Amino acid sequence: MEFGNEGPTLFRQITGRLALILVVFALIDATLVFWDYSGETDGLAEDLVDLQVARLVGTPVDEVSRLSAPSGVDGWTVAVSTTPPRPTIEPVVAGESLLSRTERVQTAQGIRISGIRNIGEGASNRWIRLSFVVKSWGAYAPAIAKELGDHVVSPLIPLILIMAIFTVTVVRRLLMPLRRAVKEADSLEATPAGQRLTVPAAPREVSALVQGFNGALDRIDAAIGKLNNFTAQVAHELRTPIAILRLAVDEVEPAPLRQRLQADLVGMTRLVNQMLDLAKADSLAPPALSLVDLGAVARDVIARSAPLIHERRAEIRFHDLQGNQSLPGDAAALGRALGNLIDNALKYGGKPGLIDVTAGPGPTLSVRDHGPGIDPSDIDHVFDRFWRKAHTDEGGAGLGLEIVRTIANHHGGVVTIANAPDGGAIFTMKFAA
Repeated sequence: MEFGNEGPTLFRQITGRLALILVVFALIDATLVFWDYSGETDGLAEDLVDLQVARLVGTPVDEVSRLSAPSGVDGWTVAVSTTPPRPTIEPVVAGESLLSRTERVQTAQGIRISGIRNIGEGASNRWIRLSFVVKSWGAYAPAIAKELGDHVVSPLIPLILIMAIFTVTVVRRLLMPLRRAVKEADSLEATPAGQRLTVPAAPREVSALVQGFNGALDRIDAAIGKLNNFTAQVAHELRTPIAILRLAVDEVEPAPLRQRLQADLVGMTRLVNQMLDLAKADSLAPPALSLVDLGAVARDVIARSAPLIHERRAEIRFHDLQGNQSLPGDAAALGRALGNLIDNALKYGGKPGLIDVTAGPGPTLSVRDHGPGIDPSDIDHVFDRFWRKAHTDEGGAGLGLEIVRTIANHHGGVVTIANAPDGGAIFTMKFAA
């Protein structure tokens, strides 16, 4: 079972929402800063002079006069001296020194801004005097951008880092129970019944989701249990009338008709028995703690199959490879699975009818025939219920291998198919050690 990958993940959605909140906060903050600062004309003039002085720092004195005027201003003049200029203007900003001040005056040409700044120390001490006329609000753009950087961008950097750490650590940790539940749900198989997801302690929303999912599994198991019980009861009830019918058919004349009816009854009996076995396999409880020796199971099944093998004029060989062949499980169910593999080998193994049954090494059972093997294109279908290849159909119902796989799955095992190099098919039930 796999879950679709369409649509964004919950982690991405949460991250996107947090990023959107951050963008909205930045826009609101920038709007408030711009609205508040654009009305502070004296502060804008002060910052504008500071920015132009910073542009002049490090420029040789003889090249200062050749510097271009900033955008949006006119009447640009700049002078640099090594002696303090005489104070001719009063400071605009309270607490401003006489030699570091700004003047903003409305003139016919526009707003004239003049400023003096002291830069450097000791022998490199210099005084810069600026004067220019602001023609448009575009001249204040660098000052406004600086203010936005100081009051919007700079505070956002630590906030972005905090949100990134929060998203990577806290959000991921909160989503871990949901990821664990998805992983467990993805690993669920049709068998055995009773599989449930682990209910996390927190968060409550994920816990409620997992409990609801487990409740749905309870109802599905109950429905499947009722269906299996119904199938088993029907198959069991059919045995008696079929047995009575077989006695009646023995009296039918002529002989060719009697033989055809008897062959049909054999097929019906086989189908009913397989339906009963499949219903039992589907309703198997999880394996008990009692250990089952697979070697002993194989010897018992071979002994019970001896009359059928003799009737088919076949030969069976048992190979016990020893090792740890025990596992917790249902010996009767494992015997039914091995019996179906032997029966399958008898039907489709061809001549000379030689069958090898091997127990081990470890908890493994395998059955090999010496027939033509299995067409690779059929391997994906042989375990499907009621699947039968037309040209090899010998009256079977197509349930035997499904019974084998179901019983193996209930015991935590798998069934594999391979063709032997020297001919014949090998069916192997392998269980966890």
